[in-house]
Amino acid sequence: MNVDYPHMSIQKQGDAIVIRFDEAMVFDEDNAADIRQAVTELVADQAGINLVLDLGNMTDAESRFFGSLIVMMKRVRAQQGQLRLAAMTENVHEAFCIAALHKTFTICESVEEAIDSF
Repeated sequence: MNVDYPHMSIQKQGDAIVIRFDEAMVFDEDNAADIRQAVTELVADQAGINLVLDLGNMTDAESRFFGSLIVMMKRVRAQQGQLRLAAMTENVHEAFCIAALHKTFTICESVEEAIDSF
């Protein structure tokens, strides 16, 4: 499965689906709609999905986006799936820690670590 959305690609890697952002961008409400749409479509198609968001190209995260990310996590879990966040930059990780979301999400150092964690 290789699907393209604006600014991101979706690929199957092993037992997981990886959403990868193709260019440096800020994690904000503007790109949240595209990510929500992709997650909604993937979850609707596959119960028990193992989903990885590769955040390696995210340069920063705005707090408005965090609510959208929580909604995505709930949609994945409602279908007995799992969500991992991977390869966070220092700025994005710091924003997650300030918002105490590092306690809510499973955050992995790399995409490979995330895939292996399922």
